[in-house]
Amino acid sequence: MKLARVLLLVGAVANTLFVAFHAWLGWRLHHLTRLDRGIRDLLEMLNGGGTLFILFLGVASWLIARETNRSALGRLVIVTAIALYGLRGLVEFVLPPHVTPWVLGTCAVTTLLYAAVLVADRRTA
Repeated sequence: MKLARVLLLVGAVANTLFVAFHAWLGWRLHHLTRLDRGIRDLLEMLNGGGTLFILFLGVASWLIARETNRSALGRLVIVTAIALYGLRGLVEFVLPPHVTPWVLGTCAVTTLLYAAVLVADRRTA
């Protein structure tokens, strides 16, 4: 099995865990009573959209790994994953009052994982 495909499958497992976490987070957001209703609804919508996007990346990595790293559209999906996790890591320095190390670390590792997919795929091409 090619290294790029193995890395994609590792990314798929990570994205599956992220989807499970965001589903749990959505459930927790829905049951918050101390937030203003409009803010809570906005957080739920953003979490739902993000969860669907991560689910798409997981499905693309898990079910169609061979096609994902062979086509231009597949490479675009990988670049999109790099952008998602890379930008999410950078946002940790801008929006929250302090950096959350586990969020930053998770985003950095996942960004590097998907970047390694592109590098490994070019080396075997």
